[in-house]
Amino acid sequence: ESVDNYVIERERVEQRYLDSVGNEEVLLGVTYNSAKEKELNRGLDLKGGINVILQISVRDILRELANNSKDPAFNQALAKADEAQKTSQENYVDLFFDAFEEIPDARLAS
Repeated sequence: ESVDNYVIERERVEQRYLDSVGNEEVLLGVTYNSAKEKELNRGLDLKGGINVILQISVRDILRELANNSKDPAFNQALAKADEAQKTSQENYVDLFFDAFEEIPDARLAS
């Protein structure tokens, strides 16, 4: 607490020490520097990090925007879009609107 910039100063002292003993043999001809050069790179998971994947369900967004509509035409279009998405490269919204347009007398608004 009495040393200004303690963390930075500690790192400097540590580095000076490692530099001074870096070429001294530790065990069986291995030095700190040679061991450091052969060190394996650790991935984010081994460094204590975390990977996060955010997946957005366009189907759920459409359902929410429609206030969880019980309209049979709307739900039928969702089901057709779900099925079409299994074999198509088109985005879900386009598949939904294509399916919705195929339904006779279907309307998005009352």
